[in-house]
Amino acid sequence: MWAGQYEEGSVRPWVDASTHWPVLIEKEFKSDEGKVPVRETMRDFQWNPSLAKEDFEFEVPEDYGTLDFGKAHVDEEGAIAGLRAYARLAGGRYPSDPAFDTAASELRMDRNSLMKEGLWGAEAVKEFFKTRNFSAFYAGLVENGVEVEYHGDSVGTLDHDKVQMRWRLDDGRWRVIYGDLRAATVERD
Repeated sequence: MWAGQYEEGSVRPWVDASTHWPVLIEKEFKSDEGKVPVRETMRDFQWNPSLAKEDFEFEVPEDYGTLDFGKAHVDEEGAIAGLRAYARLAGGRYPSDPAFDTAASELRMDRNSLMKEGLWGAEAVKEFFKTRNFSAFYAGLVENGVEVEYHGDSVGTLDHDKVQMRWRLDDGRWRVIYGDLRAATVERD
């Protein structure tokens, strides 16, 4: 349900036995090796309420704007672009885990330095959100039952020939992304 967002978690729906409609949903997730716990409870659902067009109208304050994050690229190319963007902002490091919330948590310390240098703004935020493409690509591989490994906690941009990430292809070979973000297909183990 939240693949790519968190490292681990669970969702527990509670339903009314007579209507089969949810009455309570409990969510618990963890990121950044358990340092970022997320707990959410949803209740008091209103099924089939009457809604008017005015319920969806709002006025954006004058000093607010929007960021165009562009189209998501949940493929190998997008994953590499996401890793490259993250490494630029994080001084050559990659996220230790593919979960997006972990990447965001780990980037906070770099963000503070970038802010002091005047380098954190709308463009840096857009650059960081490319990391979501990487997280979603990895999560898609896992969801599809593909054997995949990620080594962001031990491989950086200067580790040119070390395997950053790899996943097994249908023919038994591996698709590999190296520390310098080259990609190649290699023979079995």
